[in-house]
Amino acid sequence: MKIQPPVNFEEKKSFVEILARFITKNALAILIVFTLATLALIPVASKLKLRANFLDLLPESHPSIKNLKELTAHVGGTSFMIVVVDSLDEKTSVEATKRFGEVAATFKQVEFVDNRTNIPAFENRKLLFLNLKSVEKLKTNIQDLMGYYRRTSNPFYVDLLDEDPPKVDDGLELEEQISRIGGFSAKTRDSFMEVLLIKPKHPISDFTHTQELFGDAKRAFEEIKKEFKYPVNLGITGPYRTRFEEYQTIKRDLQRTGMITAILLILINLIAFRNFRSLVYAYLPLVVGTVWIWAFTQVSIGYLNIITAFLAAILFGMAGDYTFHILVSFEEDYRATGDLRKAMEMTYVELWKPLWPSMWTTAAVFYAMTISDFAGFRHFGIIAGVGIVISFVIVLFVQPSLIIFVETYFPKKRKPLGKTFEPSKPLIYAIIGAGVLFTLFSLTQIP
Repeated sequence: MKIQPPVNFEEKKSFVEILARFITKNALAILIVFTLATLALIPVASKLKLRANFLDLLPESHPSIKNLKELTAHVGGTSFMIVVVDSLDEKTSVEATKRFGEVAATFKQVEFVDNRTNIPAFENRKLLFLNLKSVEKLKTNIQDLMGYYRRTSNPFYVDLLDEDPPKVDDGLELEEQISRIGGFSAKTRDSFMEVLLIKPKHPISDFTHTQELFGDAKRAFEEIKKEFKYPVNLGITGPYRTRFEEYQTIKRDLQRTGMITAILLILINLIAFRNFRSLVYAYLPLVVGTVWIWAFTQVSIGYLNIITAFLAAILFGMAGDYTFHILVSFEEDYRATGDLRKAMEMTYVELWKPLWPSMWTTAAVFYAMTISDFAGFRHFGIIAGVGIVISFVIVLFVQPSLIIFVETYFPKKRKPLGKTFEPSKPLIYAIIGAGVLFTLFSLTQIP
């Protein structure tokens, strides 16, 4: 690899060179300033929450969205939490449900409780409770009925077989659990089930209060169970449960994605540099940048949505490019010159020109998304666009300062610059093959 000659700072005094000289001379002060600023921003960033409600992402100016939000503001939740009480004894099931309804009505998150077990509406909605096999049979029955009327509407149709219209509800069965509810209940069933509808005061997207409500319900039912001879069980379902589980799934995916991203980047770093010190140089600035980005998000937007929630891993990887470029270039320049400050100044000047326009090109693509009426894309553009700029600034200040500080007080002996490593053709083909295989595997995961 051709080594560029050292920059003569006496002849040239461009802005980048002045900035590089400033950083190398004031590394400790820069680290102190960024450390104090980061510590001050941690409480702000920690307040950032995830909102997994798709309704929050739709245009607020749309009339239907306005009406729905006004309705939610007046009545709280627009749906119900469904509670199912199940017991081997019919009387126990009924009494436990009644007792739980009385207790649940006193919860601070509950508007009212409605026992819907024996309401005839269940009979009128029997089709909603079919098992999967019966749903498929229902589809066939409907197609047969349509075929019958299509044939009889034909002017040339002759009913030689005295054909009767097919019955749509013939041979349909309910879900095993539903068949134990109220009017569907049969004495021959193994257990009996009662249903309560609980109307929460909070909207379905308020997962904090939903979690509190679930906890209160389970604790109250544990006490109620002790009052009865026969075993009795509690189940919670409905929109509130479904949305809460979706929220928990997104949180788990975020944690899993973050861990995988960190592990992969650490492996790449260790393979490239084969030392622990490079991990500190590369990832400490990225962690600082993440805190700053989340603090900016909290101040500017106030929350993460189901689309922007994955930006931590994306920005972590994109900003990681900057840290790797600096590490690679610095190692070459330091081994070539043997002078710590001169090597860092050379690295800074060499990388500024390609990294500066690269950063703005990436940011511009994200900024283009901010014109979208869909809040998911707009927030993504704002956070990613500003985030990549924040990451660039922090990496270009913190990483060189960190390297100068550590190498000054804890120097590491380096070998002189030798022959540049050139990967063999089999290694190159193996890497390309692995990338192709991973791409093909990713395509198979597209729903």
